Amino acid sequence: MSAKRKKIDLPTVRMALARYVRSEGCSCCSNREDHEAAMADLVVLLDLPTYPDWSGFNYSELLEQEQPRPSRRGGKGRRKK
Repeated sequence: MSAKRKKIDLPTVRMALARYVRSEGCSCCSNREDHEAAMADLVVLLDLPTYPDWSGFNYSELLEQEQPRPSRRGGKGRRKK
């Protein structure tokens, strides 16, 4: 992963994720090319680590980095009942 991370806005991430999920489709309507393009966008956008031979994504490397977990409410905490 790069040492200097650029700041990305949430709408950009949401759109990239929506394109990826939509591209999965079901077995009768999935679009492999769209799916791979959407995944490539997410890899770049989120700076996901890949294996040196580009055979897949190294999620273990990502999880080994100590980072705070995001709040489920965007940092606002839990709503009281």
